[in-house]
Amino acid sequence: MITIYFGRHGETDLNREDRLRSWIDEPLNADGIKEAEAMAKKMEKFPLNRIYTSDLDRADKTARIVAKAHNLKPIPRQWFRPINYGEWNGKKVTDVKEEMQKLLDEWKTNPDKKAPGDGDSFTEFQDRFLGGLHAVINAASGNEQIMILGHLRNCLLLWAVAKNGEPLKGDTLDLIDDKHFHQESGSVAKYEWDGSLQFKGII
Repeated sequence: MITIYFGRHGETDLNREDRLRSWIDEPLNADGIKEAEAMAKKMEKFPLNRIYTSDLDRADKTARIVAKAHNLKPIPRQWFRPINYGEWNGKKVTDVKEEMQKLLDEWKTNPDKKAPGDGDSFTEFQDRFLGGLHAVINAASGNEQIMILGHLRNCLLLWAVAKNGEPLKGDTLDLIDDKHFHQESGSVAKYEWDGSLQFKGII
């Protein structure tokens, strides 16, 4: 059985302003660094074999802080980037909330529709993320404990796929609307893989 700890990066100024971070390469702020340090302290008791991370700075910095106690070097991968919302990146969530909901509803019947400004389609986001997840699982041997550092949309998708038992399509996309599950910045969710993905809670 493989244990996967999925951490959400620490806070950034864009988080605090409730703006879409998406593919903007935003660094951690002072509180985000404290959250990363608290995460590192929490993870000290787990014998991690490897740490993967989104290649965006806020996740990579969080991963490097956690990895120090384990004498590991994080492995950055674009697989674990969030949804690229294109021209909405950096905008206030409240200003684009209705448009985001319309896009989510459209993805239920047309998951190849791209976010405006050549952003991601849902298919691109899900395939990229789950392809990376399975690459990590396939590279593991025995009872390894692996940590992945990513973003809110990754957290939501991972939980939703575990709950759904398979990749999302149609009305199951409602599972990622942030109403059924939420993972705070600087927090870690535990999953187990033994041929299927099981959510074990926030640690």
